[in-house]
Amino acid sequence: MAPNRRRNDHTEGVSRTRRRSTPWLVTAVGGDAIAYRDAFVALFVAVIASLVAGITLATTTDTLEELPGLLLLVPAALAVKGNIFGALGGRLGTSIHTGVFQLSPRLDTVVGQNAAAALILSLVVSVELALLAKGVAIVFNVSPTMSTVDFIAGCASGAVAKIVEYPFDTLKVVDFGDCQLDPHNPMTVPDSIADHARAILATDTAMLTFGGDHFVAYPLIKAHAEKHGPVALLQFDAHCDTWESSGPLDHGTMFLSAVNEGLLDVDHSIQVGLRTHNDIDVGIEVLTAPWVHRHGVDATLEAIRKRVGDRPVYLSFDIDVLDPAFAPG
Repeated sequence: MAPNRRRNDHTEGVSRTRRRSTPWLVTAVGGDAIAYRDAFVALFVAVIASLVAGITLATTTDTLEELPGLLLLVPAALAVKGNIFGALGGRLGTSIHTGVFQLSPRLDTVVGQNAAAALILSLVVSVELALLAKGVAIVFNVSPTMSTVDFIAGCASGAVAKIVEYPFDTLKVVDFGDCQLDPHNPMTVPDSIADHARAILATDTAMLTFGGDHFVAYPLIKAHAEKHGPVALLQFDAHCDTWESSGPLDHGTMFLSAVNEGLLDVDHSIQVGLRTHNDIDVGIEVLTAPWVHRHGVDATLEAIRKRVGDRPVYLSFDIDVLDPAFAPG
């Protein structure tokens, strides 16, 4: 009977192990408890290291010494953001490659879990950061200092705000509006576009232009060449658009017109992703779509850098350069 008792005790032990309570974070968000534990440990180590860096910076910079909250929180907050989104981004990438990715905000999907985890981790670690920073300020008698509430509120709001970053946070961007065209007189369109571009370029502002017909590239290149001289062309396109012209307004011939008028520096120009052939060689280097697929992204970027060099460059992107399976029409 003793072996049976031992076997029963062993079975009961297993049952007791399986009935162990589930951590609250796993219950609320879902996922793997071990993964959360590892992520928290990594974040805690990163926070401590960044806090040490912030303290070191405080001892060497007189200006920042007057703002202890800022100098204690900024490096650590940046590290928190990087570690949180690095870990969750890796998980997201894995789900895509393994075919389990589903674009849904529900908590039983990877996207929903990542969003919830990012928010929870940002808030929880922000409070931890704020308390650590406040403690350091007290221990080292850094004065003036912030209240504990201000520390927590400042760090938490910064972390949550960084969940979504916009390019307008770091770039000065102006929506200059639409270029006014006369639909009843198409022959005036090229000059209208060129004049519109000239007004912007005169302020030493870079342009990002969204157009319909790809022909708009011709008057835009003309305006840029007037300011910078012949420009290199970096063209992502399925078609070369250097065929012989059949009329003054043609979206398949504008780059040949630009070459013939000396607007393009052909020796530093390159076309990427072409899936069509043209017997006319205007001197522009061509990386066909099959070439890009065979050699990969890194080789393509290196070829572009080598060809364009440090020349002023006009970048033209035609949507049909993308695989028609993903960008039909």
